[in-house]
Amino acid sequence: MAGVTYKKTLGYENREYQCAIRVEIEKTTIISIVSVGKFSCEKIWQTLGRAVALCEINRAKLYEEARNLNQMCQIEEIVLDLIHDVR
Repeated sequence: MAGVTYKKTLGYENREYQCAIRVEIEKTTIISIVSVGKFSCEKIWQTLGRAVALCEINRAKLYEEARNLNQMCQIEEIVLDLIHDVR
């Protein structure tokens, strides 16, 4: 469970907004989350599933970027070896 304490603050052109000044996080049980948060177990499970799916997509993108960078480095090493051999 998490609790956030806010403070009202004036910002750009004296617009009022809330600024978090304290965040408290407590370890809790699923029963407490369901009862206090008014969330169903199904909704929690769906939200968790979407978060995991997003992590999987992001991980795949990072892996692809790393693989491309590795290929570029290998190609550059070959080119540098060829240049060195020509000299």
